[in-house]
Amino acid sequence: MKKIAIFAMLLASAGCGETPEQKVTRRAENQRVCSNYGAVPGTPAYIQCMMGLDEQYNDEVRRKNRAMGAALATAGQGMSDMSTRNQMPTPIHCTSTQRGPFTNTNCY
Repeated sequence: MKKIAIFAMLLASAGCGETPEQKVTRRAENQRVCSNYGAVPGTPAYIQCMMGLDEQYNDEVRRKNRAMGAALATAGQGMSDMSTRNQMPTPIHCTSTQRGPFTNTNCY
């Protein structure tokens, strides 16, 4: 049951991306960081700084996506294993006939 809950949580968050508001906030933070390093907007150093921060962010997103993919694969395998273990056995049908003191039972 725990694996199902984890799978549901991961599945629910799988489609979550950066909202436009978050992009604006991240860009403003990156601009602040680059300015604090002494880079002047429009200069090659500033552009390099902004690109470096964007690349760091993109690397982190890729890392999280790989981790989420691995977690989903593991959860999916766990659910597959659970469904195999919880299968009901094939029903057996039996008929019994009594002849005197004896009972004859046939199952198929």
